Amino acid sequence: ARNYSFSNAAYNRSGVGFRPALEILNSAPKISPASKGFGEVTTAPTLTLSITEPESESFTGVVKLDGTQKETFSGTASKVYTVPISTWWPALSKAQHTVQVVVTDSNGNATTRNYTFTKTNSTPAKPTISSPEAGMRRGNEFYVQFRCGADPDGDSQVPKVQVSSDSTFTSPTEITAFEMRKNGVWTAVAEVTDANVGNDLRAKVTGQTAGTKKYIRIASTDSGSGGVVYSDACQVKIGNVLEIISPVEQRTERPEMIRVIYNGVVDSGATVEVFVTNNANDASPTWEEYIGDRHTFANETKTADRWATAVRIKITANDATGEISISAIGTGVV
Repeated sequence: ARNYSFSNAAYNRSGVGFRPALEILNSAPKISPASKGFGEVTTAPTLTLSITEPESESFTGVVKLDGTQKETFSGTASKVYTVPISTWWPALSKAQHTVQVVVTDSNGNATTRNYTFTKTNSTPAKPTISSPEAGMRRGNEFYVQFRCGADPDGDSQVPKVQVSSDSTFTSPTEITAFEMRKNGVWTAVAEVTDANVGNDLRAKVTGQTAGTKKYIRIASTDSGSGGVVYSDACQVKIGNVLEIISPVEQRTERPEMIRVIYNGVVDSGATVEVFVTNNANDASPTWEEYIGDRHTFANETKTADRWATAVRIKITANDATGEISISAIGTGVV
């Protein structure tokens, strides 16, 4: 009898012969551009990656900076991804840095790319806001006073004030016009040089709505690196003056004297002024300042049909940061 052995082949039952066994291959994702070095750079290099998966499978990406994971992303079939080097740039030292990107498909096949660059210019220290302080109240218009941080390379800077309704500064209003104080005089300037980086600066914020809260920070752009550094943010309350008028109380006779008592919480840094009137029904009441524990009315005329009393309390916050509120106003009238 004859012996037959078969290896690495599959039997064709049709009797035609033999065919090789099929082997299914799965390709790793492709990343473009390939690994590269950007050399010496003064500003953050732009690195936009194009990722494709030959079998249109899903994939995940991991981005590391100098060995530390910074970002992850995912996609299916293809994706364009920009590595946020400019975001990391201000904190990077003047040295060589490596961005590593590893993309792995759903079958575990991975592709790795490395991108290097050497930073030769640093961003300045972050700016600082001296006024207003966090929690202060300001009117519809006010100045933000600040200083730029020193730049290790002696580059000039262009600062601007950002005002936002949220702490993330998603869509801030930006004020780009600013002044510098030199010899006690405020003068408009276009940039801050290394020679005057320690000078006081200010920018005017306008058009704010009373009763709102705003977040403020300084963004300063370095001419050498093109990087932007930010100050710590502070929140201010818009509305420096709180004015409350009590309900009008009708009187059958002319009020001659009034005593006012009110309950509330007023920061000690605020200024409180109290005014009273005995012709509150008039189109233009006569308001008289209330001082002491009672007040004798000087006004003896009215244009309305009836006499009436009312109290007006005006609180100017100044630089107070604590609570300012009035919960009740009471009067005694003779």
